[in-house]
Amino acid sequence: DLYAADGVPAQVLLGPDVREDTLGRLLSTRETAPTCVHLALHGASVESDSPLESWLLLAAARLDGIRLIQWRLSGATVVLSACCSGQRAIGGRGMRELPGDDLLGLQRAFFAAGARQVLGALWEVDGGIARPLTLAFHRGLLDGQPADVALQTAIVDHLDTGLLYTELAHWAPFFLMCVGKPQQIHS
Repeated sequence: DLYAADGVPAQVLLGPDVREDTLGRLLSTRETAPTCVHLALHGASVESDSPLESWLLLAAARLDGIRLIQWRLSGATVVLSACCSGQRAIGGRGMRELPGDDLLGLQRAFFAAGARQVLGALWEVDGGIARPLTLAFHRGLLDGQPADVALQTAIVDHLDTGLLYTELAHWAPFFLMCVGKPQQIHS
């Protein structure tokens, strides 16, 4: 609704419409890439020694990094409102050895598909905080803020006004990873 109200075309998929074939068709066959993709679902990152096997849980399937790479996200901002969607294999994890230079799991897959920046979560996220923080993040993008500033503003505003979810463990898992300088969506 935020994007449509600002005159930015938006397409929403909910429930059973969020299928791998539907997403794949929308994001790999479009002539123009979206400026922003927001996925609110369950996720897991870097569970094995193969980060591209990290996944997002759709209604009827797991969408792994190998499939995400096939999308066309030329310069898009990707918002992953999904638990553990920003984890990286930089130590431990029960792996006999680290997976070399492919440490980034889901973020790496989105960057390979052409995304410019990815907002993810380092650990499990409560929906009661994920929704207002990502909504405030999108508002910041639409107001012309670079993504890093939009995230910082969303967190600071939440802490200044939020009555719930003010403990570090609730708001701190969100972080932004960028290729190059964080960009603005709309100004």
